This record gives sequence, structure tokens and C-alpha cells, in this order.
Amino acid sequence: MRPVALPVNLNETLSKIKTRLDLGNQPLIDLLLRQRRALSKNQHLYRRGDAADEIYVVLSGSLKAYCFTSDGDEEVIRFYFPADPFGTDGFHANERATSVMALETSIVSSLSMQVLQDFIQEDRTLRNKCYRLLSRMIKEERDFTEMLRRSNAEQRVAAFLLHIREYQCPDSKSDKTPLCQIQVPMTRRDVANYLGLSVETVSRAFSRLRQKRAIRMMGHQLELTDLLRLRLTANAYTNPEYTSRMYG
Repeated sequence: MRPVALPVNLNETLSKIKTRLDLGNQPLIDLLLRQRRALSKNQHLYRRGDAADEIYVVLSGSLKAYCFTSDGDEEVIRFYFPADPFGTDGFHANERATSVMALETSIVSSLSMQVLQDFIQEDRTLRNKCYRLLSRMIKEERDFTEMLRRSNAEQRVAAFLLHIREYQCPDSKSDKTPLCQIQVPMTRRDVANYLGLSVETVSRAFSRLRQKRAIRMMGHQLELTDLLRLRLTANAYTNPEYTSRMYG
């Protein structure tokens, strides 16, 4: 198998991985980065029912986790962006509970659960940090559910756009920074599904944000023209922690 080249912005991604995972074990991080896989658009990394024996981290691109309901409808569970860990679903049953597909050309790194367990047994600090990471991921799931329960369509869409901005414009920390253009690789239907809305409702929310001059739409690209207004809209839902780290 031909080696997969690392993304050009690797240093930035590595910094995010270390912050996001907070594992503090450089040999483990080095080992994680050795196992890389490139995915083309719409290619599956794994499907529901496959063996659940590896965890993953996104190095570049973006992916979608989904499953099908009993009625045969697709349900989008999560989107994954650079530095996001994923793949813990289904460990209790030793098989995947969801399918994961690349939304664009992407690179992921992987680590077998057996190797991770070996590291954990030898490093008590790492074990405790893994527990904290899992706890944080569960809290983010809960925050996401609470956001859906308490916010309207415009607030959900604004928070989602700010979430993408965090990955694609990492240097734009202030609302006074120059305009940020973001790429939205998922379809409008996927966004609606993920946010628990209809496609028509999401389209209306985008239109309202455009009318407020918070965004400018250019196909799959968006220019965030008024970050302060966008943030105020998102923060109308009263959990500011969610918009700073939305379900990532």
C-alpha cells in the first residue's frame, strides 16, 4: 500500500489534536500518526456492523457519521473535522453502530484498541486522561441535545457555521478580524438532518442570516461578513460553551 502523505497544515492539526485529546503521551501520538488512510469523496471508512477495533482522528477533510432508522430514513449523527477523535461507537458490542463516509478528500489516522489498552495499562496518567476525554465527549453529546431542545432554526444554523469557522479559520479569534470564507462540504439536506430541521427551514434560516448581512452565500462557500451578529444570534441559546466547541 502506498504511504499516505501528511497534510500540508500538519503542525496546526497536531496542535489541535494535542489540545483536543490532552493525552500527554507523545509515543502514542507518534504511533497514531503512522497509520494513515486517504479517503476520496463519498468513500466509506467503515459501515454499520463492521468490527469495532480501531479509533480514529481526522487529519484533513471532513466526514459524516450516519445510520438508518427503522423506517429506512438516513439519520446524520455527527460531522467530523480535523483533530476530531471518533470511532468509539459500538465497542460494547464489538461492531460499528454507525457508518462513516468522507464528505470530501480526507485523511484519517487510526490506532487499534488493543494498542491503546496496552498504553493505558502502562500509564496511569494516560488512563485517567482517556476517561476525562470520554467524559467530555459525553458532555458534548448532552450539550448538543440540549441545544436542539432549546434553540430555534436560526440559532442552530448560526452555531453550526461558527463551529465550521473554528476549524477552517483558526487564526480568526476576534470578531474584528478580516472576513472569513468557509467551505461547507455537506449538503443542505445533511445539515438539516443533523440539526433536526427540514431542508426548507434551514434554507429560510440561511436567508434570514443573509438578510441580516451576517453571511454572504457563494454556492458551497460562505463568507461570514458579520461575525459579531452571527455570534449574538447563536448565543441567544444560553449555553456559550456549545458555540465555542460545538459537538466536535
